[in-house]
Amino acid sequence: MTRTQKQAQIAKKQGYKFIASVVKSVYNTTYYHVNTVDDVITNGWIPAPRGQYGNWHGRFGQSQLPDNTIMRSNLFDLNS
Repeated sequence: MTRTQKQAQIAKKQGYKFIASVVKSVYNTTYYHVNTVDDVITNGWIPAPRGQYGNWHGRFGQSQLPDNTIMRSNLFDLNS
């Protein structure tokens, strides 16, 4: 079990349902990649999918975070 998976178990006990990371920032909008805590516990961190449309290429993300989300960078600050 990876460190991320162990910390995800702690996050689940503390009531978090999602783990997010910043994928990109465009102008004043930040886009996030979100995994469920259960998926991270089972599979480890699943990276954001990549895409390409015309001249654009990069990672897909969403601009809104669901409730009960912890940022992946803060995940390692949790104590059991």
